[in-house]
Amino acid sequence: MNIQQLEVVQEATYNELISVLFEKGICNMVRPVGFGKTFLLGRLVDGFMWSRVLYFYPNSVVKMQSIRDVSKGKVTYISYNKLARSMGNIANGVFFKELGISKTNNILFIFDESTYVGGEKTSVAFKELYETYKEDNYFVGSTANAIRSGGSVDITDKYFGGNGLSYYDVNMGMRDGIYAHIKYYLCSFLMRDGLIEQLESQESWKGMSDQDKGRYKEFLKNRVVGASTFTGADRVYQKGIEASVPAEKRSYMRFIAYFYSKEIMDAQCGQMEKDFKSAFPDKEVTIHKVVSKEDVQDLYNLKAVSGRIDIIANSGMVQFGYHDTELTGVIMFRSTDSDIVYGQSSLRGLSVMNEWGTLIFDMVGNSSKARERYFKGERTPIIRIPNSGGTGYVEAENIELYSTEEDTNALYNVVELDRIKKAFKLEKLIKVGIIPIEVACRELGLRNPESYDGFMKSIEGIRGLIA
Repeated sequence: MNIQQLEVVQEATYNELISVLFEKGICNMVRPVGFGKTFLLGRLVDGFMWSRVLYFYPNSVVKMQSIRDVSKGKVTYISYNKLARSMGNIANGVFFKELGISKTNNILFIFDESTYVGGEKTSVAFKELYETYKEDNYFVGSTANAIRSGGSVDITDKYFGGNGLSYYDVNMGMRDGIYAHIKYYLCSFLMRDGLIEQLESQESWKGMSDQDKGRYKEFLKNRVVGASTFTGADRVYQKGIEASVPAEKRSYMRFIAYFYSKEIMDAQCGQMEKDFKSAFPDKEVTIHKVVSKEDVQDLYNLKAVSGRIDIIANSGMVQFGYHDTELTGVIMFRSTDSDIVYGQSSLRGLSVMNEWGTLIFDMVGNSSKARERYFKGERTPIIRIPNSGGTGYVEAENIELYSTEEDTNALYNVVELDRIKKAFKLEKLIKVGIIPIEVACRELGLRNPESYDGFMKSIEGIRGLIA
């Protein structure tokens, strides 16, 4: 990241933000990961005499990365969950009364990670808030990706009245010299043994065409199961890092590793530590498991110490809103079919202050991001990394694609197949009124009833195979 170039583009963005916000009263700032959106929000808060600032956030990680109370404005932090629960109690004044706010003009409403505005209940509460208090107040959103619900809803257009800033994405940032180009390692992988046996044991499997069988296998890899065991990872790390990271930058290294679930993370961390020690025997390797906001807070105490490798392991806690300028790279152990999840995770390294590149190891070969997964002969994968800040993908010219001589084989766990079978059984019981949806969510390990519909939709493609 070139800080001088960044400051030039940031200044232009800030001036445009002020212009649109004060003319329209509402604006959504869409800029890439690592652009400094939170910094610009802080300038906005500190630069004007607001009677109050209400800061809406999706989770504790984003809140910790958010602006802090400043001298010229009292900042009140409110979760999107609280906003959603306040639906129906905003227009009547109950919401503000509970916050202890009596003066309801010249308020700056900030919606960080504004894609959350489009949530089922949150969107209704947001509209109620805006329609009730849009006069003499200001509403500003901030996000790296304004698209929600599989690309069907543009948050800027639907909720911010189309009042966004001029288009700016990762590709433009790379052309402006803000971001370093991406050095990308796509590892091939195989589904082996238990999973294939389970698939082939299904009666419905036998009558499927080869095309349908391939489609279901892809579905499983991207949406259902998580890789639990790897071989050859140490060689991937060693060759990839030595080829991509300058020797003088390898004295201390720090990575974020994203896993499919906490359970898989717990099972994998020991092996990951061994792989890094095997790849770099002269280094001390420390794994930092991040499962709570306290763990996130502890990350700010990490120091760059010569001779050490720090690995931040998580299953989503540092997916949104976390910026770390000391990162060496990102390691994707998580298979996902979501462009937003993949882009927000893999592009965390864009905020790194270096000129040699943004390093990404995709250890499970997210096949929905590549047209060809295997490096065979003259066939070269075309990587499709979602374009943070835009609706397309990072252009191929901005990605240096690398392979290794060894494949990284992944052995998949099959616990999820049993979970999905249970989900289809519980679905029938819910429909006939035998059990409430809250009970089903507890059985399936879902956080709340609101997540049930999304989960059932995500597994619909495999209903005919294992129901």
